Amino acid sequence: MAGILTPMQMNAGAGLLQNSGIGIAPALATNITAYTSITAIDTITYCHDNSSKVTGSTLTNLQSLGNGVFPGLTNIVLPADHATVGAGALTTKITAHANDLIGADIGVFAQHFSLASAFTTSSNEFISSAINADSSLDINTDVNNLLTGAITDTTVALPSFASDLLNSGNLLNYNDLRNLGNPLSFIKLYWQQAGGLPIIDDYLSAEGINTAGLINAVSLSDPSAIINSQVSDLGTEGLVNYEDGVNPSADSGKASKKGLGQAVWDTLGKIKDTDLASIQNVLGSSISNLETAQDLLDPKKVFPTAYQSLKSFDTNGTITLIYINQTLNGQLAGLGQSLYSAVPEYIADSNQALARSLQQIKDIFNITSQQLSQVAEKLETTKGLGTIIALDKPVPDATINYFKNIYGTGSGTNGQFLVTDVIGTVAGYTHTTELSQLAETVGNLDDESELDNLANLYETMKNLFDDAATYYTIVEVSPPTVPPTYTETWYIPAGRYGLSSASYASRNLAVDDVITAIDIELASLASTYPTQATATTANITNSSAQIKRELENMPKAGIVTADTQTGIKTAVMGLVTNLHQYGADESLGGTGWILENVASSDFYGESLVAALREGRNIRRLNDASIGNSLFIDSQTRTSQQASFLDSTYSVDEAKDL
Repeated sequence: MAGILTPMQMNAGAGLLQNSGIGIAPALATNITAYTSITAIDTITYCHDNSSKVTGSTLTNLQSLGNGVFPGLTNIVLPADHATVGAGALTTKITAHANDLIGADIGVFAQHFSLASAFTTSSNEFISSAINADSSLDINTDVNNLLTGAITDTTVALPSFASDLLNSGNLLNYNDLRNLGNPLSFIKLYWQQAGGLPIIDDYLSAEGINTAGLINAVSLSDPSAIINSQVSDLGTEGLVNYEDGVNPSADSGKASKKGLGQAVWDTLGKIKDTDLASIQNVLGSSISNLETAQDLLDPKKVFPTAYQSLKSFDTNGTITLIYINQTLNGQLAGLGQSLYSAVPEYIADSNQALARSLQQIKDIFNITSQQLSQVAEKLETTKGLGTIIALDKPVPDATINYFKNIYGTGSGTNGQFLVTDVIGTVAGYTHTTELSQLAETVGNLDDESELDNLANLYETMKNLFDDAATYYTIVEVSPPTVPPTYTETWYIPAGRYGLSSASYASRNLAVDDVITAIDIELASLASTYPTQATATTANITNSSAQIKRELENMPKAGIVTADTQTGIKTAVMGLVTNLHQYGADESLGGTGWILENVASSDFYGESLVAALREGRNIRRLNDASIGNSLFIDSQTRTSQQASFLDSTYSVDEAKDL
């Protein structure tokens, strides 16, 4: 059978299933190394990583070192992000977070990746729908309208409406609703149903109407165009005064004679009893209590059980009942003015009012009364749902505001989520750029020896952390005690930049003095290099915010790294089989970008990248209606057949039953 895997997917799969081909983005590791290899940054990073050596306010001051002044020289997570990200060295947090996302094996990453992609897709459906709600929907429509394909624009009494529709047979021509109520439109429909004008033709002839000419006229012309043409204009071939049989000439029309529409209407008024029943038989209708064939054009008679619930739109577009107290609603007067020359005004207006509402039904022009009846009978409405009925528009502002301004906290347009808002760090999203800039800016200062004094202060702090020689002593108390007790002393030796030699009864006190000296040096550097201070502050801010964003979004996506199972091969295979789909995602921070950036530079990683490119090419080829022969035949079960219990009877067994 045709398979779903290509050679590149097979190659990538072979690597991924062996935990090769994917890892933390190489560019991320490179830029972390470039930044932390600067002497001052390397030393302060060590101090952050060993910050458990100090406590209380000393620890707090260390963790906020340089905040608001020159954080690019202290490698901190900004204090505003401590609650989510944690305090410490920013690069250490980035590395740890990336390792959590990549996991102990690629199956872990595959699960995280799938969850992040699904969360992003689903969330953006809601957010973009909120953004588009008012423009995509008629904000003045009610929920019933949406629930029922706009059938409830005509009536909410759906069972009664369905019953009336069923009884109407083929009387209503939904493909020509603008001519609803036009006697000539009725003649045309009847002729199409019967293949002629049986029964009616005798009555037409008795009125002096050329039946053959009438048939030709309605078949060649829009009924609305000939409604006022004169009966005497009819010839065997149609309207004889029409130059081309369709368009009236300048001299046609004899106002003193009866128009075709009126003449046919009057004729229909004379058809009763068995002849009327025969006409209904032709139309497939079974409407009760009709007096004449004119009643076939009266909505009140055609919908005897539902007519009091029928609705329409007045000239202002306001929905209203067609009938009030069993008579035509005055607000709808004038809607059928084009038919006034042929039928009574209330017939004209009620038909055109009904046509207005029927035209709102989705795809009404392609269905029959029987189809409409079947669905209307089973449709459900908002009956009993008071809060839904009370809505002034289908998606209220409160709902729109929630998804746009509260839920929609992604970094994409209009608060939409990027996949990188959930797992971007592993691919180096944001961090690679920010760390590259940090490394360059701070490195330039270091190359100019502007960080030598700061590095000296950081080294002093490191030595205090390490209890280095000349920085720390421990002496047993004399006279000795049992158990022995000791006196610890920390020192700042002479010659350390910005500090006076001193001894301290605790490491905290010694480090406090060092931090004070560091603050002074940072302020001096920020004053001397304000542009660099501002730029690196932005770098630290953006990188710190990226981790915070991911850690806030991961639980929403169902990612709890400590709980993710290891050794799940189905997750890896799912990743591989979906590589084409992921590659076809060319959105900012999307699946294609992430996978390309976590791919290794070996055969397996390059196979993964090639598979992503296949996905984009397949889409392009499909768009051009060009096929491909990428896929390898495969099977999902072994060709060997299983043996099952005997389930048939022999003749002897059957005799004994």
